[in-house]
Amino acid sequence: MPVGKETMKIVVAVKAASSLDGSARIHGDVVDPSSLEWEVNEWDRFAVETALQLKEGHAGEVVVVSVGGDEVEDALLTALAMGADRAIQVNVEDEGHKLDAISTARVIAAAIESEAPDLVLCGAQSSDGASAAVGTALAALLDMPRVAVVSSISYTGGELTVTRELEGGLLEKIRQPIPALITVQTGINEPRYANLRGIRQAGSKPRAQTTIGELGLDEDEISAGSAQLMSLASPSASAGAQILEGDGASVASQIAQIIKSKMGS
Repeated sequence: MPVGKETMKIVVAVKAASSLDGSARIHGDVVDPSSLEWEVNEWDRFAVETALQLKEGHAGEVVVVSVGGDEVEDALLTALAMGADRAIQVNVEDEGHKLDAISTARVIAAAIESEAPDLVLCGAQSSDGASAAVGTALAALLDMPRVAVVSSISYTGGELTVTRELEGGLLEKIRQPIPALITVQTGINEPRYANLRGIRQAGSKPRAQTTIGELGLDEDEISAGSAQLMSLASPSASAGAQILEGDGASVASQIAQIIKSKMGS
């Protein structure tokens, strides 16, 4: 994008993550989807808010994209109600594909390549998968420079100024021209709640649906080099926990005795 251009097209990848508060049931080697509760991935809420704030400061368009079946509808509606302009859903519900982080990135890349975005935003990771790999893989597939785990961002004159988190609590400030891909950390802002007007408008905003086949991808191309699930099982039952009662001194004494007995002394 030429320096001085004031508007941006921003694409935000949004995942419907399985709630960590739910109780998943396993049937054979797969999780029963009816046992899962779905919600917008926490990190992606911050990514959507980041996009909306950039749009409010510099104008442009915010497009959200998600991969999945019926479970992603609420996530897309939430993003649209927050203020995103339109949504793209790659429906894989009936195609039997089991997508890992890399194959998911391949699908998203195919879905948004024609959008020619100035900026792509992803959450730094997902609450259920926690691989932190989709954003990095997507940047490589789109041939975009990438800055990860960003905790603040601003934009002026065709250039982003971002602060990213390093190990040991260190921070790094980077100037990055666009187009670029950024993965954002929680706490970068305070995601807004959709108001009644936004919720009403969300249903009438454009929502495109496509499939892997319509994107010109095939199963072999998507799954090449991807992780394959071999088996899935609940952990074996073990002895129950021992409840210790009493005041602090009494509990400490009981713990000491347990440790001694386990150590054979």
